[in-house]
Amino acid sequence: GTSACSGVSTPYHFYCENRGDFAKRIFFSRVEDGVCDCCDGSDEKEGTCPARMCKELGEERVRKLKMELVPLEKGLKRRGEYAAAGAEHLQMNRKRVSELSEEIQQGKKKVKELEASLKMARIEERRKSLGGDGLTQLAGEVRDDGGRGISTGSESDTKQSNGNDVEG
Repeated sequence: GTSACSGVSTPYHFYCENRGDFAKRIFFSRVEDGVCDCCDGSDEKEGTCPARMCKELGEERVRKLKMELVPLEKGLKRRGEYAAAGAEHLQMNRKRVSELSEEIQQGKKKVKELEASLKMARIEERRKSLGGDGLTQLAGEVRDDGGRGISTGSESDTKQSNGNDVEG
């Protein structure tokens, strides 16, 4: 039990129970060395260490830990608030994306409707410009169109069936 064996390697340690605080193990070389390593004084001869201080040390340790918890708990609370606000924003943004997607689909549908109306208007305009005899020619143009749209007569080299130039 003296420090004379401090250089000797041994797997055995002295166990300090330390009631009221954390138990711990110390090297045998620290037992009865005149230094109170265990707060219950069990590592020294009776009367060497001050009155058993484990309860006071344990209470002080708990008080310090509680103080360390205060900012952590505040941070955790704030994190929860941020997470809730973020979830709310995410839900609002998803709803807005859905609304905008619907608007886009409606816009595309409207564009197709307007393109169809424009095509019909061009066909009607072309029919009127060709006169009564132009219906046969118009029918041929629609068949030859291949889905590209009816000629509006704006090309300078377009000719009517009578051979006159059409101005655009």
